[in-house]
Amino acid sequence: FFPPEGIFRPEPALPGDAARAHRTKLERAVSARESGYSGYSRAQAEKAARAYPAFQSEISALLQKARGNRREAERFLQGGEDLELRVRMLETLTEKDLTDLNADVLNEHLRYAKPFEREADAETFRRYVLCPRIENERIVPYRAFLAGFFDDKTKKAFRRDPTLIWKAVNERIADCGDLDYDALSADPCGLLQMGLGSERSRTVLFVAVCRTLGIPARLDPALGGPRFLTGSGWADPRSGRPADGGSAVLLLNNPSGEPLRYGENFTVAKLCGGVYQTLGCDSKWNGRMLRMELEPGDYRILTANRQIDGSVLLRAETVRLSENETVKKDVRMRESQLASRLRHMPVGEHLLTAPDGKQFPLSVLAAQAPATILAVLQPGGEPTEHLLHEMIGLRDSYRDRNTVLIIPCHGAENPTLRRVLGEIPSARLFTCEEPGFTERLCRELQLGDRRLPLAAVLDAGMHARFAFSNYNVGTAGLLLQIADC
Repeated sequence: FFPPEGIFRPEPALPGDAARAHRTKLERAVSARESGYSGYSRAQAEKAARAYPAFQSEISALLQKARGNRREAERFLQGGEDLELRVRMLETLTEKDLTDLNADVLNEHLRYAKPFEREADAETFRRYVLCPRIENERIVPYRAFLAGFFDDKTKKAFRRDPTLIWKAVNERIADCGDLDYDALSADPCGLLQMGLGSERSRTVLFVAVCRTLGIPARLDPALGGPRFLTGSGWADPRSGRPADGGSAVLLLNNPSGEPLRYGENFTVAKLCGGVYQTLGCDSKWNGRMLRMELEPGDYRILTANRQIDGSVLLRAETVRLSENETVKKDVRMRESQLASRLRHMPVGEHLLTAPDGKQFPLSVLAAQAPATILAVLQPGGEPTEHLLHEMIGLRDSYRDRNTVLIIPCHGAENPTLRRVLGEIPSARLFTCEEPGFTERLCRELQLGDRRLPLAAVLDAGMHARFAFSNYNVGTAGLLLQIADC
């Protein structure tokens, strides 16, 4: 696969006053966001967690992840009794959920889930009844509404036979066709009030009603269909039959040892009605082995090796799984064609200033290693944040790299940047006060898109092997590959 041909057309420059107003607006937004969590150190989180000795380590980790939303997380923890359930609920949430959570919303979910705590084992209750997160929907307080929407007789019938919930959902909610976005699901309360929604929204509503009534429920981890738990396993309410009977097992092995991510480097898809549907993956992928319990059928393993010029080298392998069969397959990437895509662009001299005021020519820094990773950043800007987080994720690989980070005169206190400097000792921070520095560097690197961050790999002779602008998924990893080439 190759990206569309054509020259990138940069955005037209704003007039002077408009450009200054835009920069001021961005700086205020970054300042407002960072003020919420700047200075909240690990030590402070540990100090706050000491108020809860029984769960000190768990709460310390949760408060650090909540960052600017830590006070709301603390308000939820201080909301009353049932501290263990409060901690367990927070542990079901993603890191992003923790930065967005509202204590009042979680309190409602806890209040309506608690009466069913003894009806399932602790882990089942935590993941499939207590947890307010179903898929990727917005977390809202729906349990009080759903509990009051159906009368007691209906709710008792639902608990005896959860397939009646699916039937009721489809009787009440008409299909909206293509009027809704496939990737989004509606608020369960609004869905019942409107009586119109997508299949995805109806599926999420089914799980929401089940959990409100204490019935363990989830979306199928592979194809996303509705599931509820019975004494014999997970069942599909559309058929009433067990959903995991006669399953097969696909074992995926990574023989290369290279770090691969599901959804980024490889996927598994099932052939359904002549079309391959990509499966979700809730199994633990440790980088070496993945065990997937699947229905019998035809599947495709697809690997993608993204190249630095935007092209993607694909490899597809099909496999048929029979009932009660276990099949082992290697996840193999096509060999990269990196070397043939490198460019050698001369870069001029630039004078950089270290935090202590000392100045260094870029050529002196580049001469210290066969390859230098250079990045011009906009601390606090979302594209820069993504790149820095990728570097943190690859900290072990970056640890011995000659890495030069250049920022404007402000931004050195950005928490993500400080974390990079703390966890990657070889990364060094500089500013460049040359007028028009970014524009000149973009011309030297032959970049039409001049949006930050800029990233390049320089050899010791001040030639750039390749360069990137803005942000693309996997940029930090590609920089390492180029440096090794």
